[in-house]
Amino acid sequence: MRSSSLFLMLLLAPPALVAQTSAGSTSAVFTAPPASQACPINFSVKRTPNSGLVAVDHPNAPGEPPAQGLELNFRNPPPSPIVKAEITVHGMSGVHMVPAAAQKGSDSTETFVLAASEDSPLLHPSIWTTKVNAVAWLELTRIEYANGTTWQSSAESRCTAAPSLLVLVDSVAR
Repeated sequence: MRSSSLFLMLLLAPPALVAQTSAGSTSAVFTAPPASQACPINFSVKRTPNSGLVAVDHPNAPGEPPAQGLELNFRNPPPSPIVKAEITVHGMSGVHMVPAAAQKGSDSTETFVLAASEDSPLLHPSIWTTKVNAVAWLELTRIEYANGTTWQSSAESRCTAAPSLLVLVDSVAR
């Protein structure tokens, strides 16, 4: 098999599969986010267009980390609309390279509280991270419904979602 075909196959493989095929390797460690379990809604996330592109020759202002844009999707909500949601974004912050043997101490989180408005229900809200610049996965920790009921994550019920690992990079030949 040609090496380019193998690379493409590994690139398109799910993270758990890649971790298994590289189990003996010390060059990279891939971990999958925890799975959703008894989540009351369908929850997914995708990167917003151009959110992962950072112009390296025109960096952000000093001290300002690159932002990561994410579009959340709440599908098949219950009969009562969602009026508030709390989201925790998990990933890495300020680290560009981490040894494969590094402990989980390099993980970072950022929390968002999203509220619906009369003209904009909470179905497809967008968020922009400022602390986490390499988003790994999101966790929905609390939902408040218009009828006054709430849902909160627990050991028996949790909602998680991970954006695609594909991040487009801009390249200029010099």
